[in-house]
Amino acid sequence: MVMRFTPVLADAILPSLALVWPLFILLLIPIVAAEALYSRRRLKMGRWECIRVLGIANILSSIAGLPLGQLFGAGLQYATEGVYFRNPQRLHGHAPLLDGALKPIEVTRHDYMRLMFLGIYPRWIMLLSAALMLVVCFLVSWWVEAKWVKRYLAKRGRSDEAAGSSVSQTIRNANLLSYGIVAWTVLCLFNALWPA
Repeated sequence: MVMRFTPVLADAILPSLALVWPLFILLLIPIVAAEALYSRRRLKMGRWECIRVLGIANILSSIAGLPLGQLFGAGLQYATEGVYFRNPQRLHGHAPLLDGALKPIEVTRHDYMRLMFLGIYPRWIMLLSAALMLVVCFLVSWWVEAKWVKRYLAKRGRSDEAAGSSVSQTIRNANLLSYGIVAWTVLCLFNALWPA
Protein backbone atom coordinates (compact mmCIF):
# COMPACT_ATOMS: atom_id res chain seq x y z
CA MET A 1 0.00 0.00 0.00
CA VAL A 2 1.47 3.36 -1.08
CA MET A 3 0.66 6.35 1.06
CA ARG A 4 0.63 9.77 -0.51
CA PHE A 5 1.05 12.97 1.38
CA THR A 6 -0.29 16.30 0.24
CA PRO A 7 2.24 19.14 0.36
CA VAL A 8 1.74 21.58 3.20
CA LEU A 9 2.92 25.14 3.59
CA ALA A 10 4.34 25.98 6.99
CA ASP A 11 3.80 29.69 6.40
CA ALA A 12 0.31 29.25 4.97
CA ILE A 13 -1.17 32.48 6.36
CA LEU A 14 -1.18 34.83 9.25
CA PRO A 15 -2.41 32.57 12.05
CA SER A 16 -5.36 34.76 12.95
CA LEU A 17 -6.99 38.10 12.41
CA ALA A 18 -5.45 39.03 15.77
CA LEU A 19 -2.12 39.39 14.01
CA VAL A 20 -3.55 42.37 12.14
CA TRP A 21 -2.92 44.37 15.35
CA PRO A 22 0.90 44.51 14.94
CA LEU A 23 0.40 45.43 11.28
CA PHE A 24 -1.80 48.37 12.27
CA ILE A 25 0.80 49.48 14.81
CA LEU A 26 3.57 49.30 12.18
CA LEU A 27 1.42 51.23 9.72
CA LEU A 28 0.42 53.90 12.27
CA ILE A 29 3.19 56.32 11.23
CA PRO A 30 2.42 56.22 7.47
CA ILE A 31 -1.32 56.31 8.23
CA VAL A 32 -1.00 59.45 10.38
CA ALA A 33 1.33 61.02 7.81
CA ALA A 34 -1.09 60.36 4.95
CA GLU A 35 -4.09 61.60 6.92
CA ALA A 36 -2.24 64.72 8.08
CA LEU A 37 -1.06 65.48 4.56
CA TYR A 38 -4.62 65.25 3.30
CA SER A 39 -6.29 67.06 6.24
CA ARG A 40 -3.85 69.86 7.08
CA ARG A 41 -5.15 72.50 4.68
CA ARG A 42 -8.77 71.46 4.99
CA LEU A 43 -8.66 71.74 8.78
CA LYS A 44 -6.47 74.87 8.63
CA MET A 45 -3.83 73.44 10.96
CA GLY A 46 -0.06 73.59 10.97
CA ARG A 47 1.89 70.51 9.89
CA TRP A 48 3.02 69.40 13.37
CA GLU A 49 -0.27 70.38 14.97
CA CYS A 50 -2.16 68.24 12.47
CA ILE A 51 0.22 65.29 12.93
CA ARG A 52 -0.13 65.51 16.72
CA VAL A 53 -3.93 65.84 16.70
CA LEU A 54 -4.46 63.07 14.13
CA GLY A 55 -1.84 60.88 15.82
CA ILE A 56 -3.75 61.00 19.10
CA ALA A 57 -7.04 60.53 17.23
CA ASN A 58 -5.67 57.44 15.46
CA ILE A 59 -4.40 55.92 18.69
CA LEU A 60 -7.81 56.46 20.32
CA SER A 61 -9.65 55.03 17.31
CA SER A 62 -7.31 52.00 17.26
CA ILE A 63 -7.99 51.32 20.94
CA ALA A 64 -11.74 51.47 20.26
CA GLY A 65 -11.90 49.99 16.77
CA LEU A 66 -9.47 47.08 16.72
CA PRO A 67 -11.15 45.05 19.50
CA LEU A 68 -14.57 45.69 17.97
CA GLY A 69 -13.34 44.85 14.47
CA GLN A 70 -11.63 41.72 15.81
CA LEU A 71 -14.86 40.64 17.48
CA PHE A 72 -16.96 41.04 14.32
CA GLY A 73 -14.29 39.54 12.03
CA ALA A 74 -13.67 36.51 14.28
CA GLY A 75 -17.43 36.00 14.68
CA LEU A 76 -17.93 35.95 10.92
CA GLN A 77 -14.92 33.64 10.51
CA TYR A 78 -16.30 31.22 13.11
CA ALA A 79 -19.80 31.22 11.61
CA THR A 80 -18.49 30.76 8.06
CA GLU A 81 -16.23 27.89 9.11
CA GLY A 82 -19.20 26.20 10.75
CA VAL A 83 -21.21 26.35 7.53
CA TYR A 84 -18.35 25.54 5.12
CA PHE A 85 -16.93 22.61 7.08
CA ARG A 86 -20.24 21.03 8.10
CA ASN A 87 -19.51 18.49 5.33
CA PRO A 88 -17.02 16.02 6.92
CA GLN A 89 -15.48 15.30 3.49
CA ARG A 90 -14.10 18.84 3.38
CA LEU A 91 -12.34 18.19 6.70
CA HIS A 92 -11.02 14.69 6.28
CA GLY A 93 -10.92 14.16 2.52
CA HIS A 94 -7.48 15.70 2.06
CA ALA A 95 -5.96 15.29 5.52
CA PRO A 96 -2.55 13.56 5.31
CA LEU A 97 -1.30 10.93 7.71
CA LEU A 98 0.88 11.97 10.61
CA ASP A 99 4.62 11.29 9.94
CA GLY A 100 4.27 7.74 8.70
CA ALA A 101 1.86 6.72 11.44
CA LEU A 102 -1.18 4.86 10.24
CA LYS A 103 -3.77 7.15 11.76
CA PRO A 104 -4.86 10.42 10.14
CA ILE A 105 -4.44 13.79 11.75
CA GLU A 106 -7.61 14.71 13.64
CA VAL A 107 -9.07 18.08 12.69
CA THR A 108 -12.23 19.91 13.65
CA ARG A 109 -14.08 22.59 11.72
CA HIS A 110 -12.81 25.47 13.87
CA ASP A 111 -9.19 24.28 14.12
CA TYR A 112 -8.17 26.87 11.51
CA MET A 113 -4.45 26.74 12.35
CA ARG A 114 -4.21 23.04 11.56
CA LEU A 115 -6.54 23.39 8.56
CA MET A 116 -4.32 26.15 7.15
CA PHE A 117 -1.21 24.09 7.81
CA LEU A 118 -2.77 21.14 5.97
CA GLY A 119 -3.70 23.39 3.05
CA ILE A 120 -7.46 22.74 3.22
CA TYR A 121 -8.57 26.07 4.67
CA PRO A 122 -10.11 28.29 1.95
CA ARG A 123 -8.62 31.76 1.44
CA TRP A 124 -11.98 33.45 0.96
CA ILE A 125 -13.05 32.86 4.58
CA MET A 126 -10.05 34.78 5.86
CA LEU A 127 -10.48 37.51 3.22
CA LEU A 128 -14.17 37.94 4.06
CA SER A 129 -13.43 38.16 7.79
CA ALA A 130 -10.57 40.62 7.25
CA ALA A 131 -12.81 42.77 5.01
CA LEU A 132 -15.51 42.93 7.70
CA MET A 133 -12.87 43.79 10.30
CA LEU A 134 -11.59 46.65 8.11
CA VAL A 135 -15.11 48.02 7.53
CA VAL A 136 -15.89 48.01 11.27
CA CYS A 137 -12.52 49.60 12.08
CA PHE A 138 -13.09 52.25 9.38
CA LEU A 139 -16.50 53.23 10.75
CA VAL A 140 -15.22 53.40 14.34
CA SER A 141 -12.13 55.36 13.22
CA TRP A 142 -14.21 57.87 11.31
CA TRP A 143 -16.53 58.45 14.27
CA VAL A 144 -13.85 58.59 17.01
CA GLU A 145 -11.39 60.72 15.03
CA ALA A 146 -14.08 63.20 13.94
CA LYS A 147 -15.23 63.56 17.56
CA TRP A 148 -11.65 64.10 18.75
CA VAL A 149 -10.82 66.70 16.08
CA LYS A 150 -14.10 68.58 16.66
CA ARG A 151 -13.36 68.63 20.38
CA TYR A 152 -9.83 69.89 19.73
CA LEU A 153 -11.08 72.65 17.42
CA ALA A 154 -13.78 73.68 19.93
CA LYS A 155 -11.16 73.99 22.69
CA ARG A 156 -9.13 76.24 20.38
CA GLY A 157 -12.19 78.38 19.70
CA ARG A 158 -12.56 77.21 16.11
CA SER A 159 -15.80 75.74 14.85
CA ASP A 160 -16.50 73.29 12.05
CA GLU A 161 -16.98 76.16 9.60
CA ALA A 162 -13.78 77.90 10.68
CA ALA A 163 -11.83 74.75 9.85
CA GLY A 164 -12.60 75.34 6.17
CA SER A 165 -14.68 72.23 5.53
CA SER A 166 -16.79 69.77 7.43
CA VAL A 167 -14.54 68.01 9.93
CA SER A 168 -16.50 64.78 9.59
CA GLN A 169 -16.17 64.82 5.79
CA THR A 170 -12.44 65.59 5.97
CA ILE A 171 -11.81 62.83 8.50
CA ARG A 172 -13.88 60.39 6.43
CA ASN A 173 -11.86 61.13 3.30
CA ALA A 174 -8.57 60.95 5.19
CA ASN A 175 -9.60 57.57 6.58
CA LEU A 176 -10.59 56.34 3.12
CA LEU A 177 -7.07 57.21 1.99
CA SER A 178 -5.37 55.55 4.96
CA TYR A 179 -7.58 52.45 4.83
CA GLY A 180 -6.75 52.14 1.15
CA ILE A 181 -3.09 51.97 2.19
CA VAL A 182 -3.89 49.40 4.90
CA ALA A 183 -6.04 47.25 2.56
CA TRP A 184 -3.35 47.26 -0.13
CA THR A 185 -0.64 46.32 2.41
CA VAL A 186 -2.77 43.55 3.93
CA LEU A 187 -3.60 42.11 0.49
CA CYS A 188 0.08 42.11 -0.53
CA LEU A 189 1.09 40.45 2.74
CA PHE A 190 -1.80 37.98 2.51
CA ASN A 191 -0.85 37.05 -1.05
CA ALA A 192 2.83 36.62 -0.12
CA LEU A 193 2.09 34.41 2.90
CA TRP A 194 -0.71 32.37 1.35
CA PRO A 195 -0.15 31.99 -2.39
CA ALA A 196 -3.04 30.75 -4.48
